[in-house]
Amino acid sequence: MPILGSKSSAKSHQSRKNNDKFVLYLYTVKKASKRKGSDFLVRHVYYYAVMLITLVMMIGGMIAAAVNVVSLVNPTPYYMSFEDYKQNQHYEDEGEKEREHLSEEQLLANYERYQTEEVERDQGYTVNQLLYSGFWVFIPLPFFVLARRQLKRQEKE
Repeated sequence: MPILGSKSSAKSHQSRKNNDKFVLYLYTVKKASKRKGSDFLVRHVYYYAVMLITLVMMIGGMIAAAVNVVSLVNPTPYYMSFEDYKQNQHYEDEGEKEREHLSEEQLLANYERYQTEEVERDQGYTVNQLLYSGFWVFIPLPFFVLARRQLKRQEKE
């Protein structure tokens, strides 16, 4: 038997309180379902479930869209340092054979082009991800609105 004032007793009391609220809610809905028809409860729960799921999808899409907008405004692309780039340019991909040595100016020009390409690639990827996250907001929106309208209509009846 738990001692009064212990953590387990407090948790037990809180869970009993929550269970009582849930039972009261079910009792109220059950009484309303007897008045309004047997499938009232099922419809009611279904519309709330649809609204919850679509709302979660839209919130996730909004968060992803915000992250992608921040990435577009303040990009932080990653690319290797010039020393690493220079080291990688000395070997060919196949068989790790020595490649002809380029001058320092040619290597620097190639490195700057590499940086520009990385920034453009990162921006393209971010725009693509922004569109995807926009879809996560706008596709569930009609389902949410429709479920909300149906729920309001059902509650008026």
